[in-house]
Amino acid sequence: MRHHAPVAGPGDDLLRAARALLGASVSPVGRSGRSFVVDAAGERLVLRLYPDLPARAAVDAALLRLVGGLLPVPEVVEARTAAAPGRPAFLLRSYVAGETYEGRPGAESRQAADRVTAVLAAVPVLRAGDLVDGSLTPVPGPDDEPGPGCLVHGDLHPRHLIRDPVDGGLLAVLGWDAVRAQARHRQAPGLD
Repeated sequence: MRHHAPVAGPGDDLLRAARALLGASVSPVGRSGRSFVVDAAGERLVLRLYPDLPARAAVDAALLRLVGGLLPVPEVVEARTAAAPGRPAFLLRSYVAGETYEGRPGAESRQAADRVTAVLAAVPVLRAGDLVDGSLTPVPGPDDEPGPGCLVHGDLHPRHLIRDPVDGGLLAVLGWDAVRAQARHRQAPGLD
C-alpha cells in the first residue's frame, strides 16, 4: 500500500486554502483531511494545515528537526506557526516515496516500531507533559508523574512507518502530532 494514496478528502475550505497557499497542484492525502501532496516546480512535497491548533505546527516542525538526526523523518521545508484569518498555520515537508508497513508481516512492522520507540526513549526530557509550542518544553497535566521522562510517539502504527519496497528498510516515520513527554517507566514498547 502506498502511503500517499488519496482518501476521502478534507472539507472544501481546507482544499481551497491549500491551493491558495501554494498555487500548485494539490491532492488530499492521509486520513486527517489536513494533509495534501503538492506538486510544484518539479518537486513533490506534503503540506499539513493546522486550522484549529496553529501552535501544533511549531511543535511538529521542532520535533522533526530534533529527531531528524536520530530517525528517518521528512525534512521540514517551511513552517508558518502563526495563523491569521484566511491564512492557516502550516508545515511544508519533503515527500517520502515508499510504502507503509501496513499489511506486512507483524514481525517486520514491530521491528521498525521498536527501533523508533527505543530512539525516542533515549531522548531525555525534564518532565512528562504535553508539547504545546516549538520549545518542546513539556507542560504537565494532572495525570503526569513528576520527574524526568522521554518522548513517546503516541500514534505509532504501520501506516506511519514508510519502508523501501525493494530492501524493506525504514525510510520515514510519520504522524508526529500525538508525540508527548512521558515518564520513562510508562514508555510502551512497539506499536500503539
